[in-house]
Amino acid sequence: MASINGVIETTLELRAYEMRVSNIKVETDLAKDLPQTLADPNQLQQVILNVIVNAEQAMTEAHGKGVLRVSTCRASAGIRISIEDDGPGIQPDHLKQIFDPFFTTKGVGKGTGLGLSICHGIIKEHGGSVEATSTPGVGTLFTIELPLVAGQQVAPKAKRAAPRPTAPATILVVDDEVSIRELMRDALETRGHTVDVAESGAEALKALAAKPYDLLVSDLKMPEMSGQELYARVQVEHPALAMRTLFTSGDTVSTETKAFLERVGRPYLLKPFLVADLVEEAERILAPAAAPAAETTSP
Repeated sequence: MASINGVIETTLELRAYEMRVSNIKVETDLAKDLPQTLADPNQLQQVILNVIVNAEQAMTEAHGKGVLRVSTCRASAGIRISIEDDGPGIQPDHLKQIFDPFFTTKGVGKGTGLGLSICHGIIKEHGGSVEATSTPGVGTLFTIELPLVAGQQVAPKAKRAAPRPTAPATILVVDDEVSIRELMRDALETRGHTVDVAESGAEALKALAAKPYDLLVSDLKMPEMSGQELYARVQVEHPALAMRTLFTSGDTVSTETKAFLERVGRPYLLKPFLVADLVEEAERILAPAAAPAAETTSP
């Protein structure tokens, strides 16, 4: 059984520092009598975190500050979660497509448009719904409704075995889409790992030159320097880390991408993926070498 209020409070704690430094005020109104429901709290956290990170980015880019309102209440269908921001809003023609895979309102090279598609899929798996309403220039409201499921009914998805304990590691996450980048960082940090993020291959190389890492998680499709080009540099400059690299990709049809993944033989996750899959795969890679990275940077 999952406490929806508990999931929301934990998620807001994860983002508390980032929102504080971004001048974003958080207002909550969580119903005290909200019942628990049979659901996957990790998946629900992924949904809420994605919506919050998108709201943060929109408000910060629009006016350098903002107000985020999060509330819960009983609804006729079960439980309602409302997440509202005072950002720039979304144009009506875009609003109809925001849950479609690969649709994004962000500029070229700033996002794949997979975050909200993942959210929609997770909520649908739980038998619920997620909708967005928006007024341009005023803000956007996301409304999530979940059914009340009690007792021993079948959960939306079979519960996976908990990841085996892994020694805390230092991980570098590279992705040009901020919401996915932050989502991965928060998920891995909750497992006790130290996570740095980079929005480009060039930024990743600077981070790699500054200190050693136990694991590299990199998107393949990025502007300027692709994940393939980054990996080629890593193979030469940080060969040990090249063997501890996990790729992510929303490109499921490109023959070039498929050929690359087959050639290098490194594990990968296809977007949209679940946070639980990311944690499981990352810790599987880390498990054989639990000791901290001892690699030195090539001159």
